Amino acid sequence: MELMYHYTTVDSLLGMTQQTSIQKPFITLWATHLTCLNDPEEKKFGKKIIDESLEELEKNLSIDEKHRISTSIKEIEKFNELLKTIDDVEINSPNYISIYVTSFSKAKDELPMWSMYAKNGNGISLGFDREGMKKEMTKPSFAIPQLYYGTPNGKDWNEYLKATYLECYTSSLTFVDKHNHELPEKYQNMMVAAMTYEWLINIIPCRLKNEAYFYEKEIRITSQEDREVKYRTSKGFIIPYIEIPINIKHLKEIIIGPTLDKERITLPLKKLLSSKGIDIKNINIYCSKIPYRE
Repeated sequence: MELMYHYTTVDSLLGMTQQTSIQKPFITLWATHLTCLNDPEEKKFGKKIIDESLEELEKNLSIDEKHRISTSIKEIEKFNELLKTIDDVEINSPNYISIYVTSFSKAKDELPMWSMYAKNGNGISLGFDREGMKKEMTKPSFAIPQLYYGTPNGKDWNEYLKATYLECYTSSLTFVDKHNHELPEKYQNMMVAAMTYEWLINIIPCRLKNEAYFYEKEIRITSQEDREVKYRTSKGFIIPYIEIPINIKHLKEIIIGPTLDKERITLPLKKLLSSKGIDIKNINIYCSKIPYRE
């Protein structure tokens, strides 16, 4: 069984299990808007990779010349003006794809993860059954994609890029054909290219991350905005997020952070889980093996 780990705080665990019960056997995680993740360049990095691939990609896919993004960028001045508004289009466009991300890690018990995401070791790590979760996430809006660090290459990446482009392109053609018969053909063509590009730069970056973050060994659950958006604050910023319910049966391990007092946390932790109707016999609870002092 392959586990993936969600490093967090004890306070967050209380929030995750607030609604958990025998009738509702779910733990609730938060998925954060893509633009609010820890890498401030993440979306720009993904856009750069897309821009560098467009001309060859569209040629290989035999995309109609009048719909090509690469052609539109070079030749249509109004298209460039439209691109300036892409970051703001979410509040104006019903067809915008807004992506939210919940992060996990293959790193089972590693100091950088404790330091960055679990209150400098004073938190916990939740180990979930990756394959079990993947089988349940059958909705198109959910995915657990492979993440690429640095500039991606290889057959898998190229096939994914082609499939994603075709999916976005087909959706754009369908949308424009359905809603824009009153527009001149020139603007319909520009809109197809603009919508395809808009979707690409919101989907592709979910699979890419700067190689400086390789140590995280990240696994993601990505979700499109198909439920209520909530808001929290962090360091003075407003962070949009959505709630992701995960069946408690997929929680297989809880690792207690290296700087937590294991004697004081273990019993209350077990009592908390039991009070929520969770069978703790099915969860391996143990302490980090890392010798570390705050």
